[in-house]
Amino acid sequence: MANGEESHDYVYLTGRQRRDTALHVLEGFLEGIGLDHVINPREHRELQDWITDHERLGKRDLVFRELLNALTRAMSDGILEPDEVIEICALCQRAKSNSGYYDWATHAVQELHGVLHGIVADLTINTTELDGLVDWLDRNAEFRGLWPLTEVEAVVVKVLQDRRITESEHRLMLHFFSEFSANPWIKRSIPELQPTDLLVSGICAVDPEIELVDRTFCFTGISSKGPRRLFAGEVTKRGGNFIDTIRDDLDYLIIGDEGNPCWAFTCYGRKVEKAVHMRRNGHRLLMVHERDFWDSIA
Repeated sequence: MANGEESHDYVYLTGRQRRDTALHVLEGFLEGIGLDHVINPREHRELQDWITDHERLGKRDLVFRELLNALTRAMSDGILEPDEVIEICALCQRAKSNSGYYDWATHAVQELHGVLHGIVADLTINTTELDGLVDWLDRNAEFRGLWPLTEVEAVVVKVLQDRRITESEHRLMLHFFSEFSANPWIKRSIPELQPTDLLVSGICAVDPEIELVDRTFCFTGISSKGPRRLFAGEVTKRGGNFIDTIRDDLDYLIIGDEGNPCWAFTCYGRKVEKAVHMRRNGHRLLMVHERDFWDSIA
């Protein structure tokens, strides 16, 4: 079989998967660009690109074609009214395959990708959008622990502590959120990160629930509390397991409070780097600040 034929067959056989993924992302994108109640020209172009990228899916799917037409009509006047968004989201629900291909967790993650794409589409992030993002995370709290929900929450909570977005925080969020957009223009248009941007913490889970019995822990960094064996002793006497290296059975990576201040999204210690890679590949381990560990055993 020729490569072109293989590609065509693959596209045909994965139609449901690609359609449902596109719809989940679109729902999130519509929510993301609407968080600040403003739809600007750059965001409209992103929606037009979505239509162009998915026209093929509407050729044999009448409901999907109806969705594309409704989205095109809604954008024709340069304004997306709330009732138009409601209509489009209703069509998204109708167009989904309901095949059970995706569970709710996968749906939530794909929708979050769309939300983050919508927020970063105009290269500007404000506190209104972050408040809306926090609301989305709260509504999907049952999926905390999944990549990238935990990491997004960590960044947003950190930035909103003083209700002010610094230039450094803005650049870091642009870089992080753009990871979930397929548009190369966005990535090319983002200003380069500066060394000081990496001081923004985006690793540790926010207020995590930590179980100890039959759970496996590892430690990285330096702690003001004491040596690594102190953590090992506290874990093992409570029925947990403590290991010195990152393994597939790891549940929690504890990060010392005197660790490298540059741990963020692009500069890690080796253990953190490996843990982030595992989370991106679907592993449920959590990275927790040592203060949350001590709180859990208090």
